[in-house]
Amino acid sequence: MLEIPAMINPSGAASGRFCCLRCRRGMIKREIHGKRSSMQPARRGSARRVLGYPPAIPLRVSGRAKALLLSVLLCVPCAWIATAIADNPSVPDSVRYVVSPGTMLGLHLTQTPTHTFHEMMDQLGRFATVALLTNMLFYGMLTFGFATVTSAFRRSIK
Repeated sequence: MLEIPAMINPSGAASGRFCCLRCRRGMIKREIHGKRSSMQPARRGSARRVLGYPPAIPLRVSGRAKALLLSVLLCVPCAWIATAIADNPSVPDSVRYVVSPGTMLGLHLTQTPTHTFHEMMDQLGRFATVALLTNMLFYGMLTFGFATVTSAFRRSIK
């Protein structure tokens, strides 16, 4: 193992640390420059100070913002699952309309007589759009309400 010679600090006591890389290599005579030693670990956030950036502010997200983010992330998968359950012919209508309210709304808004295949496909596209968007809105509001009530309940316990 390579030994680093001890250095004399201004108080006269010997220490094993050098003030900078040039001193460690012996390019400058042994004197203290007032700089931090290159052998000391970097302080937290020192790169930001060196580059001239202001100190980082910790990110705080409110409870409602967290609930909104959760509802946005969960509304799409819940809507797809609800639409898939409603699309199954073996599911009774009472369960179908409770699980997927967009299905009932889509049927009532887009159900018109069709005469051609093109009209039928256009009607099916409108039905699927209404059903999926309504289910996304329904499950987004349901998730947001649940998350808001849960966070308020947790705050009241503390």
